[in-house]
Amino acid sequence: MLLTDSFLLVLILLASFSIRLGYGYVPVNDTIFWLIFGAPAIAVPIFVRFGLYRAVIRYLGFDALWSIVQAVSLYTLVWGILSFMLAVDGIPRSIIVINWVISILIIGGLRMVARWMLTSGKNIDNNKASGEKKRVLFYGGGDAGIQVVGALSHSSEYICVGFIDDLKELQGRKIWGLEVYSPDLIGEIIKKLSVDVVLISMSLFYRA
Repeated sequence: MLLTDSFLLVLILLASFSIRLGYGYVPVNDTIFWLIFGAPAIAVPIFVRFGLYRAVIRYLGFDALWSIVQAVSLYTLVWGILSFMLAVDGIPRSIIVINWVISILIIGGLRMVARWMLTSGKNIDNNKASGEKKRVLFYGGGDAGIQVVGALSHSSEYICVGFIDDLKELQGRKIWGLEVYSPDLIGEIIKKLSVDVVLISMSLFYRA
């Protein structure tokens, strides 16, 4: 993934210049050449710092996507500052914005496509092999609940159908596309959603 990112970052910058200038751009200025082909040297350490190469693609979630946005934003900002500090002619300011947008779409999109490819086939096979999954209602919509439900999405035995949480600010909202309900409705929800199993987050025991 690191080598792929490095290759893509160079292509993205070339595409950014081409889009902005309206023709297939090839750097003739030595400084611009090194700014473009040296971009991975700026980006990769930042990506490593934000954990982009520690995340398991199969379990990529919204936290990882937010890290990608932050890492790409910092990289494009540093690259932009460096290019203007060098006072290079021929680098429009809009290049930074174009580079930022395309980098987020490509770097983030590549990981999402990889995640889909890794999980889609497995989920189809699991559904065929296991028949109908047990329907799970998860009590606790905090970080622990989100992580467990993310893992359950790849399970061949269980499928999460909703959340129960006593925090009113979470009730009525959605996590992983699933409704968060009030504990007062648990009996009704179990019947309505045909729940087989209720899982309880351990973090509930530490709430004030």
